[in-house]
Amino acid sequence: MLITKIRAILLAGILFYQYQPVQAGNKDRTGQAGATELLINPWARSSGIASAGVAAVRGIEAQSINVAGLAFTQKTEIVFARTAWLVGTGSNLNAFRLSQRIGSSSVLGLGFTSMGFGEIIRTNPDNPEGGLSLRACMPIGTSLTIEQRSARFELPSQLNIGAAYDIYFSKENTDHRITTMANFQSNSFYRDIYQLGGEYAFKNMFMARLGYNFESQLFSDVNRTNALTGFCAGATIEVPLNKKGSVMGVDYSFRASNPFSGCHAIGLRLGL
Repeated sequence: MLITKIRAILLAGILFYQYQPVQAGNKDRTGQAGATELLINPWARSSGIASAGVAAVRGIEAQSINVAGLAFTQKTEIVFARTAWLVGTGSNLNAFRLSQRIGSSSVLGLGFTSMGFGEIIRTNPDNPEGGLSLRACMPIGTSLTIEQRSARFELPSQLNIGAAYDIYFSKENTDHRITTMANFQSNSFYRDIYQLGGEYAFKNMFMARLGYNFESQLFSDVNRTNALTGFCAGATIEVPLNKKGSVMGVDYSFRASNPFSGCHAIGLRLGL
């Protein structure tokens, strides 16, 4: 027994000596991916906890965070959400999702998300042909026509590792619930993000949320590469429609940003 313990101690010492810290993510590739708008969470409920609910998300919003949570759809769930993205830029997101249980172990989900950037002027007196080409002047006085084309790019990818824990005031009293959530997010073209969130629920009719996203250099105005500055909050009011369990809910969330004036999202949810 003593020899076994000595061997275990020696092995632990060797492993500790060989330990090298490993950093996930790749900050050197920041900005090199395309279609990063696919990573924006358009939902008012899960964005209020900084998208930290990877291990706790249930229902239709799981399509954007952890698709495994879609299996918890009870019958039919319909959600519409509108997000004012980085207020002041004129960008808005509209999202629609529908999920339907079609068997004891099967759920079908369908969703659409559109993003608008406001009015984009494609033609003017100096550029009557629109945005496919432009005429520029050379330093020597001659002119030439330049056409800008999109280059090939890689799609962004993420790895999420999350945990969640439900706390009830007592075994008999389940009217009050507090859920704590944490998530580590590794991005292939971005810095690692650490997400924390908490939700208080009263009879699943009223819910309040707080969340925070942290990443390296978040507090540096010079080195920060994300307009979102971490703090998130949100709330939900959900009311029953009949005795069969149908409900209607209204969700709201806010995400702080610098610059711009943050992001506001509001959603309407129907559970039939």
